[in-house]
Amino acid sequence: MRKLILIILLYVLFVSCVSQSKYEKLEAREEYARETAKEYIHLYDSLIYVVIPKLEEKIKQQNKSRRRTKTKSKFYTEQQALNFVKDWYGFYNAEWIYRNPRIRRSANNVFVVSLEEATKSTGRRTIKINKDLTTTETGEMIYTWYSNVYELTIANNGKYNFKPKF
Repeated sequence: MRKLILIILLYVLFVSCVSQSKYEKLEAREEYARETAKEYIHLYDSLIYVVIPKLEEKIKQQNKSRRRTKTKSKFYTEQQALNFVKDWYGFYNAEWIYRNPRIRRSANNVFVVSLEEATKSTGRRTIKINKDLTTTETGEMIYTWYSNVYELTIANNGKYNFKPKF
């Protein structure tokens, strides 16, 4: 009976044994897994303690710069808008004259301007016929007037855009 138990023990011992090459391969795999885990832990630590704080700081800086760029826009009145219309016709569109400007605010510093305009070249002086059937020119000019609607957009720095609405 002792022999039988001894044989069984020896059999279990030999069956459970691994060859030297397999054992070395398993040890090499385990060592590689340990080194890889160390690299991942190091990468994780650098991510938590270095990269994430830098990203958080960058996001804070971007939010600060956004807050700084939000400035209160300058408010222009309808009378100031009329001055911009006057400037437009005095400088950029000097060939034209206008009358009866009406202004309506459509948004902050955006105005709809309705007016009548005519070219200076289409004007002619009125002629008065006298009792003796002679004619004389009066000082009054007659123009062909056109009604138009424009959109005036004024920027905070005083620059403006005056373009046809339709």
